[in-house]
Amino acid sequence: MISEIDLRELSKISSKDRAFLTVYVEDIKDLKTINQRLENLGHVIANDYEKEIYNENIKLLHELLKKEINLKGCYVFFICWLLNFTEFYELEIPISDQVIIDSSPFIKPIAEIKDEYEDFAVVVADNDRARVFLISALKEQDQKVIKGKIKNHVKVGGWSQQRYERRRDKQLHHYVQDIIDYLHQLEHEHDYSRIVMVGAKEVLTHLEKELPLRLKNKLITDEVIDLKQQNIDEEIYKLFTELERQEEENLWNQIKSKYVAGGLAVVGLEEVLKNLKVGRVEAVLVDRNYQPQGIRCRNCGNLIPEEVDKCPLCNSEDVFSVDLVNEITEWAYKTSALIEYADNIEELKKLGSIAALLRF
Repeated sequence: MISEIDLRELSKISSKDRAFLTVYVEDIKDLKTINQRLENLGHVIANDYEKEIYNENIKLLHELLKKEINLKGCYVFFICWLLNFTEFYELEIPISDQVIIDSSPFIKPIAEIKDEYEDFAVVVADNDRARVFLISALKEQDQKVIKGKIKNHVKVGGWSQQRYERRRDKQLHHYVQDIIDYLHQLEHEHDYSRIVMVGAKEVLTHLEKELPLRLKNKLITDEVIDLKQQNIDEEIYKLFTELERQEEENLWNQIKSKYVAGGLAVVGLEEVLKNLKVGRVEAVLVDRNYQPQGIRCRNCGNLIPEEVDKCPLCNSEDVFSVDLVNEITEWAYKTSALIEYADNIEELKKLGSIAALLRF
């Protein structure tokens, strides 16, 4: 599953040669496109050493597919015969058929999914009951229903009303605490990054007030809606998409503000890559459709953020093309920098389609 893929560890694995084969299969039962792509690549690899590695990688892939005959659905395979490395994962979100040969695992498509579909906890609550569940890759998991049965306020006066209200407040406190306890349990089991709460105002107010700081920091919205009048699941998914776009805008506004003031922000491919390599980047924002190409030198391993015929560092002409956004994604994960893939931020496109917030 996508949540099980450790992109930080994958980003650390590399070779000077194009020794890695990454294969994304949209439907493991239909390999026609993949097989054609594998055959075509075998014809165009000019370097004899790389061709040998490539052929061995294909053998490993075919052996794996023959062994795992019960697989179904969408998968990604990372294979490197040279490093004796083979891993594969099922993907909940389909990714179109792709075959990539590179010096490292091609992780960009998975990083985009992780950015777009982060695990988050959802609380849908009114005075009667709460539904608490985890959303992973926009699929519900581990749902629990917690009964509230909180009675309505009474309008009579005197001591009876006060005792009634005290009992009601205590009941509401226990109800809210049960919800928080289950949020703790989900956090322990899945380490989700966000919490969305929707429902009745009274319950949401008490919940937010009693949430411990660690969980409160994960809260991205508590929206009052009438649970009897809404298609809740559709509202939650719509809300989550809107919040994702807003998060991208917020990061861009932070970067823009600091950049205009001459502060800790950079724009453009070369500046972002240079700062990533020395661990100065806190967060990267890159346009989702940006596809810059660069080269890597087989002789010295140098990465050059442009397409040139030879390495400017060692003068070697033994170079190969690389996807620079994938390289940037790897550096972000290696240095624990946040990376966000943005949609339709025109100012970002005009400034090179990539920018970063710096740590120092």
